[in-house]
Amino acid sequence: MTWFINYILTKRISGQNQTLYSIYIDLIWKIGHPEAITMTIQIASQIFQRCMLIDEFELNKVSNKVGGTSGTVSQIKQYLKTLGQFLGQLTLGKNRPIRSDEMDIKQMLIQGFQTEQRKLVIS
Repeated sequence: MTWFINYILTKRISGQNQTLYSIYIDLIWKIGHPEAITMTIQIASQIFQRCMLIDEFELNKVSNKVGGTSGTVSQIKQYLKTLGQFLGQLTLGKNRPIRSDEMDIKQMLIQGFQTEQRKLVIS
């Protein structure tokens, strides 16, 4: 179950058209597992946190890109935007709120701000 949801969130929605999101959302809702939505939110939260901690310079070194990081940064931002839209359609679009015990949005924003501040100090 964890692998399947992780596969949808990392491989399928990143390169797909937004019109196909409803198919994946219906699939997750119809799985029938009582924790499927909660697990999806938790995995999405982990992905958000990992993406916020990515250092663009190190990512470029790993991917063997030389020069500016604007392409990589925009890809990460686009993926985060896509993941947020998918998560919103999965939960709020189906009249299901995201509870704070599933995803602590305030803590994620603080962590992202602190990470960005550290990047600015290092630069």
